[in-house]
Amino acid sequence: MEQDGREGARPVYVLGAGFSKAISHLMPVTSDLGDQIRSRLSGVVDVRLRREQSFEQWLTLQLTPMPFLQAFENTRRAADGERVIAAIAEVLDDYVSQVTAAPLPEWLGQLIAIWHQERAAVLTFNYDTLVERAVNALPPVVHRGNSTLQILGDHVTYPAPAAPPAQIMGDTGSPHVRDSLQLLHLHGSLAWYWSSSDASGSTLIRVRERGALGGDSLYGSDDDFNATHTLDRYLIPPVTSKEGYYGSYLAVSIWRAAKELMERASSLNILGYSLPLEDRAASQLFTHFPKHLTSRVADHNPGTAESGEGIVGHLATLGIGSQVDARGANAISEFVARKLDQAIIAVSQATAFTEFSRRGVDVVVALGGAWGSAEPTDLYLLVRERDGAYEARKIESSWTWGGNSTISFRERMLNMQTLGDTALDDFLTVDSLYSKVSSGEAFAFFDSLRIRQYVVIGVEKATLGGLDVLVVSTAPVG
Repeated sequence: MEQDGREGARPVYVLGAGFSKAISHLMPVTSDLGDQIRSRLSGVVDVRLRREQSFEQWLTLQLTPMPFLQAFENTRRAADGERVIAAIAEVLDDYVSQVTAAPLPEWLGQLIAIWHQERAAVLTFNYDTLVERAVNALPPVVHRGNSTLQILGDHVTYPAPAAPPAQIMGDTGSPHVRDSLQLLHLHGSLAWYWSSSDASGSTLIRVRERGALGGDSLYGSDDDFNATHTLDRYLIPPVTSKEGYYGSYLAVSIWRAAKELMERASSLNILGYSLPLEDRAASQLFTHFPKHLTSRVADHNPGTAESGEGIVGHLATLGIGSQVDARGANAISEFVARKLDQAIIAVSQATAFTEFSRRGVDVVVALGGAWGSAEPTDLYLLVRERDGAYEARKIESSWTWGGNSTISFRERMLNMQTLGDTALDDFLTVDSLYSKVSSGEAFAFFDSLRIRQYVVIGVEKATLGGLDVLVVSTAPVG
């Protein structure tokens, strides 16, 4: 995976409406959203666009006091604008619910795994919580000593408003984690609420994201004990001048964190975002990307530097070099496929392979299932089956504590249960894994509990139950 000698350097990804559109064709871009708002508010708010006028321009004018209008007229126009902002959340809620019912796209599960492995910083301009729901659908796992932690969408989304205390069975306090990806919602989130008259943001609160793409809610009850849903959504609206919406403490925290991440970026990957130059805050944020690096773009229509159009043209206007990695309708899934190939090839170059005095030690994988499942997070050994393919076999938790630390986990498994024709040499070791990946080929295995195949995209040395082991990171491939 990507390396950078600068302290705190991390790969940065920027997501726009095109990213959500790649997850599902149902998700609207801004112009589509304007059409939906016009239909929903017919007879309530007259969303009438002049010729060549965009939805953003119309909403900007609604929210801008005009000196030639009387106070009550400006107030009425502003109220219509606020009603439109509320309707944006309502429309997106409907779309997100529809998309959540569909299966998790394989490329999205792979991208989440790559982000987790890279400890990537993900900056999104989208209000929707599809990334969080993708994390919930196929949770990455962090290995910590003798335990594992399943990562959920709430764990990786920060800075963020505080959440109400857990009040139902199965709820979690959802502490944030630093050893996975980090998601920053630069323009607010459907899961964030506040009293919109609160300029400082002291009333900001979030609901925990309980949805999972391709599945049901993470837990059945959705009682709103704190009446959070009666508040207004915290969304920085799609207007051409957003400066008046960045006054809350949260907006300041998020954007300052984003600036630091951009300054230290080891790479910049822009997925489905056009970077409109009239969005001055976003444009200036991009100027903090190190000038000696070249950004990477995946976009339906990235434009060109010569024309000054599209994301490539807008970056050129700001003095930022770019390379188009993928274009067209499948640009983002193609980008992910290439990233996955790069991660697979890089496995053999990992320093973890040289960190063992003897390399005949066990290879362990931590796998996370659907939240609330019977096997939510466990450690497994990889065992070769009769057909030559490898399968994950669970290490009982009691085997990771105490005992004779000179006996490997595979020896304990053979001693403690019947494994049929399985022999000691059938277990994957550091040596056998290295011999398989040293040529750059992918190493895949099957998890019969989750009925899913995975490929190894990273390795690291760890200690488990007093034994040195090689822990592998994985991405789904089926």
